[in-house]
Amino acid sequence: MARTKAIQPELKIEQIERALRRTNGLQTPAARMLNVTVSAISQRIKRSKRLQQVVEEIVEGMLDRAENVVHYHLEQNNLTGAIFYLKTKGKARGYIEGQEIDLQGEVGITKIERVIVDVSPKAAEIEHTTQDNTSD
Repeated sequence: MARTKAIQPELKIEQIERALRRTNGLQTPAARMLNVTVSAISQRIKRSKRLQQVVEEIVEGMLDRAENVVHYHLEQNNLTGAIFYLKTKGKARGYIEGQEIDLQGEVGITKIERVIVDVSPKAAEIEHTTQDNTSD
């Protein structure tokens, strides 16, 4: 028995745009609002320059809102907000969370030796015994 593809109603771009704006660009809730699959929404966005622009506009608007929240927390001297801001916007001044490595050009190899020192009481006892035996 062959599977039949679910019939998706043909939606107007304006309907999809309205749903995307109401859901802040989230495709799953927009699809639920329109009673279609997420794939149907995704495919229409891929085929429509207008819907691509709408999604980009929504994303930019949400980024602006998020930046406003960060700025609010900075004004309140919130340490977490300040750290977040420095990690994301202060990279040029050396504020990074980890190390960024630029591997353009030649890469040199440096020999690194690893020395392991056993400081357990048993190791100290063995070392002491060895020293005593060599002094004879």
